[in-house]
Amino acid sequence: MKTRYFLWSLCSAWMIGIGLRFVLESFFSNKTYPVFVCFDTFFDWLGLFLLGLLLFIFMLWDIKKEYEKKVGK
Repeated sequence: MKTRYFLWSLCSAWMIGIGLRFVLESFFSNKTYPVFVCFDTFFDWLGLFLLGLLLFIFMLWDIKKEYEKKVGK
């Protein structure tokens, strides 16, 4: 495994995990939050989750591209 794929997978898993944790915590918590926390959830934590998801998809695309180059398709 190349170092860049390891780092990409580690960073994307961290981003997805932390972002999803805070998004789900804000939706399923019994506490009442002010409106600011809802904006914070959507723009910060949902953004972090989506960035991690995009990084993971880009990593898979890069692995596929490198494999096709190696195989010769």
